Amino acid sequence: MTTLAAVLTARRLGHPDPAQVDGVLHDTWGHLAPTAQTVYTGHVLIAMSCFSGDGVVVLDYDLKAPDGSDLESSPWLHADITDFAYEQVKDRPNPGWGVWRWEGTFRRLKNGKSRWSGKLRPQRIVPRFGK
Repeated sequence: MTTLAAVLTARRLGHPDPAQVDGVLHDTWGHLAPTAQTVYTGHVLIAMSCFSGDGVVVLDYDLKAPDGSDLESSPWLHADITDFAYEQVKDRPNPGWGVWRWEGTFRRLKNGKSRWSGKLRPQRIVPRFGK
């Protein structure tokens, strides 16, 4: 069985047959991919570190299909959600760190791109430890 790490490493190293790498990726995790044109509703919890402009992390997410089933994690959702999270908080003024909650809808388009629609709201952070 091929692991995701092996597939991504093969792609990064320039495997001679990228279609084969994509085929293995789809054969292994394709059943978890977001269905094209399905509108998923839910939230994403995003955090940004104070140490790095690229320190954007998805802390939690919950996206549901119209039938109420959960959208499971997959390489495609990982790429979509991390790109979306970074775009949402990358230009925050100093101090740019914080935690935000996005609520809305997510849809994967037929061309492989994604569309996110909703509101991003800052979350109140209460320090629990002294400096």
